[in-house]
Amino acid sequence: MKNDMFLTFHKARSRYLSSYKDEIHPFCSLHRLAYAIGMTYNELPDVFVELTEQKVREIQKSVKDGTYTLSPLLLRAFARKGDQKPGFFHTFPAKDESNLYLGINPTLEDSLVLTALGRMLNLHFLRVNLFTDKSFGLRTTPNAFYSTVCARGKVLRLYKCDLTISLRTINRESLLLNLSHIVKDGAIIEFVDKFLSVPILDQSGRDFTAEMGCSIPTVGLLTHVLLNFALTEFDKEFQRAFPGVDYSRYIHEVFLSCPKTHLILVQVSKERPWKARQCNCRWKARQCNCRSSTNNKYSAYWTNSIWLVKSFLLDRETHLCLVMAV
Repeated sequence: MKNDMFLTFHKARSRYLSSYKDEIHPFCSLHRLAYAIGMTYNELPDVFVELTEQKVREIQKSVKDGTYTLSPLLLRAFARKGDQKPGFFHTFPAKDESNLYLGINPTLEDSLVLTALGRMLNLHFLRVNLFTDKSFGLRTTPNAFYSTVCARGKVLRLYKCDLTISLRTINRESLLLNLSHIVKDGAIIEFVDKFLSVPILDQSGRDFTAEMGCSIPTVGLLTHVLLNFALTEFDKEFQRAFPGVDYSRYIHEVFLSCPKTHLILVQVSKERPWKARQCNCRWKARQCNCRSSTNNKYSAYWTNSIWLVKSFLLDRETHLCLVMAV
């Protein structure tokens, strides 16, 4: 408690400064992670039934000592059914469209440690007020957004930006660098780095890490927390580039509410009719008339915001579809 009393948070450049002495905040350390492991285990007794309290204490000790090693993820393929969402968020990207590929923790110990790490990091981000009032990463579901549309006033156009493909190509080095500005314990950063680099094996032991092409392994809570943290860069750049534009950002999609015809709908070609393109018109001043689309059902638009997503999340197009138009 004494450290908490003298510790103040300096939001400039997302770094910590201590008014008493410069030291690592105890809330985000291996010691705190070991404590979170015990807390998670006590709250989920029916899930981790095969882990005894003695085993949990051994895991806590190995985490504190920095000797805990994550096991490779086990890749499981499931036949895709017709009623399943094609872009199911918890799956790995794959060329085979007939199957869904999931990464499964082979041991309960890894599940417990990674869940506790995700909870600890999320509480740490909330404690330092990292997220804006426009980000709803883990607070609510995207379906809850539609119930609030009427309360936003007159909305002529509502766009949904799907970030799923872009989020699979996040730059790990940039993610770790930004995380090191928030978490000053190098052991935690090293632990997250090990998680990002964990190999992905199939049932025969073949390494599929390179073929999966996913920068953050999909394991559950920790994956959501890291993706939500990565998108804070999008929040900053979007608000800077488009001040006054109302938006709601979730983990893998963004909703844009437009009271006026600010955004541009264009058509490029018959082969890729709704590929976003650059427009030279002043998008804030008037509606674009260059190659304006007559079918707004699956239209996409291109503005500087897409460049921001593409530059941070790396080299994948991000498509925006029109959800509602009045």
